[in-house]
Amino acid sequence: MTTEATTAVLERPSRVLGSRFGALRTVAKWAGYGGFFAAFFVLGVYFTFPYHRLRDYIIQQAELREDSLGRLHRTGISLEIEELQPWWFTGAHLTGVRFSKKADRATRAPLSMNMDELWIRAAPWSLLFGGAAVSFDGRVGGGSLRGTWKRTATGQQIDATLRSVELEQLGLLDALIGLPTEGRGDGQVELVVDQDPKKTQGQLSLTIKKLRLGDGKAKFPIPGLGDGLTVDPVEAGKFELTAEVNDGVATIGRLRSSGPDLKLQGQGTVKLQEPLERTQFDLVLELDFGDTYKKKSTRVQAMFQLMELQPQLKRARTPTGGLRYKITGSAKRARFTPSGRHKP
Repeated sequence: MTTEATTAVLERPSRVLGSRFGALRTVAKWAGYGGFFAAFFVLGVYFTFPYHRLRDYIIQQAELREDSLGRLHRTGISLEIEELQPWWFTGAHLTGVRFSKKADRATRAPLSMNMDELWIRAAPWSLLFGGAAVSFDGRVGGGSLRGTWKRTATGQQIDATLRSVELEQLGLLDALIGLPTEGRGDGQVELVVDQDPKKTQGQLSLTIKKLRLGDGKAKFPIPGLGDGLTVDPVEAGKFELTAEVNDGVATIGRLRSSGPDLKLQGQGTVKLQEPLERTQFDLVLELDFGDTYKKKSTRVQAMFQLMELQPQLKRARTPTGGLRYKITGSAKRARFTPSGRHKP
């Protein structure tokens, strides 16, 4: 083979490879242009998106519900968000969040929660694979509320931690107890909520330090006494609640409080139902007021004298002078049956 032929044979692969690498460089160049444009477009949308309109849309969805005929009805929920801003591409930063739900009875305070700041972020991998997982971190009442929410194949999973939160600013217990509450709370919730309430599993705990009930103005709904009685502040000390949830039934492990004005203890079960208002109670609750509190003021003395004359309250009196009730019925319509003569 001649020298020219040998050179041609050796150069042919080089020309082929050079041609292919050239084509790849061209493709890479245009792909780079496209990637740069896409990234610039995404960033532009991210920073110029009208987040105030998204805030208004979220509020509207919470406060209004559309029926089968397309008519809008109020849900009883009031939601305020001062500002909503993006956070780490898949998240949002909310400030001045105020939530309240109208009470189902005139004697109850509305369910409410106020948060100074709230960060919410969806897990990117869950979005890519069609799932749903959200982490949240809020600043409320001088403390924090953080955790995760995940959608599962049959329901949802909730893990949340409450740390050093001032109850007066949180506002949740006011509606549940029926009196203004003060104290600093810590809590933990771990629940796997199934579509079938009978399969719900988990546990929860709550500790409140220096619990105080009442403010001398609000009335406490006592069965048999109409709208209830105005209660002077009650120092209830350290409150503790623990519960295990198995097959949709929460069994109370610990429910007690021991303070200078009030000692409280209880036990029983709570059967979860859907909707939540149908949840069934089977509890026994005992309250024992201290002698010092009974003599705290003329109003308190008058309250206990009135209680002595009320037949239902007489049946709730225990041998030690406390009050014991059996709580049954649903969350929406609970029944308090005096059971002072029957031990829990």
